[in-house]
Amino acid sequence: SRADVMIGGVAVVIVAFAIYGLLNNKNFKWSVFLDFVVSAPILRGLGVTLELSAVALVMGLVLGTFVALGRMSKNVVIANIFAFYVWLLRGLPAIVQLLFWGNIGLFIPAFVLGVPFTGIVFGQVKASQWITPFVASFVGLGLAESAYMGEIIRGGIQSIDTGQHEAAAALGMRKVRILRRIILPQAMRAILPSLGNQFSNIIKASAL
Repeated sequence: SRADVMIGGVAVVIVAFAIYGLLNNKNFKWSVFLDFVVSAPILRGLGVTLELSAVALVMGLVLGTFVALGRMSKNVVIANIFAFYVWLLRGLPAIVQLLFWGNIGLFIPAFVLGVPFTGIVFGQVKASQWITPFVASFVGLGLAESAYMGEIIRGGIQSIDTGQHEAAAALGMRKVRILRRIILPQAMRAILPSLGNQFSNIIKASAL
């Protein structure tokens, strides 16, 4: 309507004036700002942030798939174990989980390579050699993310009508193939929007 056009025009004018005033305000010193933004430490930090967030998201997505399937298991024991996993990791603050993995060497000084219960040891590796700050960061964020992704994936799978599963089973398809070829592709429509939100949350959590 004409009123909507007028309101939209006024909004555009206001935004244009705001941008103009911002760009021409000498107090902001844009040249200094740009020098800092494109400096080497900032760009290195940006690269680490994106790398860490991407790795943690992939880890959370893979583990979250298993968490979702475990939560939907008909086996009561398995379902409760994964329910406890989700409850624990969603309840613990991310900073606590990161501190735990960052100081894992206090609890497990070294990983021993050998044959259990035989006394045969091939060697050992200090935890600090494997669990570097970067590894501790993506493991902590990835595990925390897996609890959230598990619930997101479970919700996406359960949003698919049961008739889809029954129809595929009637054609002789096995459960794994039904999940991979029928259920998950349709569930992605419900999962993808939340996946984008979670990636944004991981980027912000990487500051921890």
